[in-house]
Amino acid sequence: QRLLAVALSPIVASFSSLLIGLESIRAFGRVHVFRATFEARQAMFARTFQSLCYIERFTMLMLVGFGLSTFYMCLQLLLILLARAGVLVTGGSAGVVLSAAATLTIRTPAAFLM
Repeated sequence: QRLLAVALSPIVASFSSLLIGLESIRAFGRVHVFRATFEARQAMFARTFQSLCYIERFTMLMLVGFGLSTFYMCLQLLLILLARAGVLVTGGSAGVVLSAAATLTIRTPAAFLM
């Protein structure tokens, strides 16, 4: 949010100065200069906002993708060890959980790409 506010501040300042000095700008025929500056700042803001969205999506994808994959892999290892020892988990229930974990590991990152 701070990056967004920093990127937006030149646009707000430019627009504010345009409104304050509008009569002088029109009197001296400098509207095209202020318009070009304003459009350049809007383009810079759009690039910043788009980059921010890309960074946020990439970060969430990595956190969810690697975080959930690691969690499911640890869960799978724990279930395999418990099923092998015969403690609290049977082989059939471990297989069901392992297949569900494998399916979720593949589908969860794909959901964040949409």
